[in-house]
Amino acid sequence: MSSSAFGATHTDGSKAQIVIGVVILMIAVLLATDLAGSRFKLSPRARSLLQGGSPWFAGVMGMSASLPSVDYLALLVLIAASGATPVTQASALLTFVAVANTLAAFRLGSYLIAPTRTGALLNTFRDWIRTRRRRDFAALLAMAGCIMVALGITGLCVG
Repeated sequence: MSSSAFGATHTDGSKAQIVIGVVILMIAVLLATDLAGSRFKLSPRARSLLQGGSPWFAGVMGMSASLPSVDYLALLVLIAASGATPVTQASALLTFVAVANTLAAFRLGSYLIAPTRTGALLNTFRDWIRTRRRRDFAALLAMAGCIMVALGITGLCVG
């Protein structure tokens, strides 16, 4: 058990990485095999909601976008489990927030400086994404999951 600025915790960063990696791998398998799609048929009403047919659904999705992201929550777990001093933990969190906000500000700034060029680049990227298949995304997720599991196992072996 380690003590942190967030209080006592039983969470080990390596174990958290392994759990997150396994969850990512399970999502990759579902995406690659279409198990979820073949078992769960959506009603026409549910399909309409998911395709943007309801302002209520859009509102709920907008509100959910304001919740903390998964990477932010995972970072909190890793920082809390690090055993570092409270100042180091706060510095790590502030660095993450500063970098994330800088990247968002960069995108917004590019729209202000060159809206046409930025829009064209994003449309090109969107078109490229749309040409990818489910298995492409599943392979990318599987690679990320394997990396997370490997990092977690390495952390357990070293620690």
